[in-house]
Amino acid sequence: METIQRELQVAFSLRAQPWWFRLIKWSVLIIITARYRQRWWFRYGMGVAMIGGVALHLFYRWKTQGWQRAWGGWDDVTAWKDDGRTTNDD
Repeated sequence: METIQRELQVAFSLRAQPWWFRLIKWSVLIIITARYRQRWWFRYGMGVAMIGGVALHLFYRWKTQGWQRAWGGWDDVTAWKDDGRTTNDD
């Protein structure tokens, strides 16, 4: 349960992605889906994108040791302590 809680904290963190980036990301995804969903290759493209996204997520999670360490030039990853508090709670 702790792993799921940590994953959800990272996924919904306001520090992970600014609001404008999320807006652009979802807008692009919706526009691409609306425009190309009838193409024969769309499902294959979405499958490749999903596999790539999961692979990138797992790679980044591995490099940050389960979201506990900053990696890749960013120091805004909130480290999770064993007692359920974040490093920002101190």
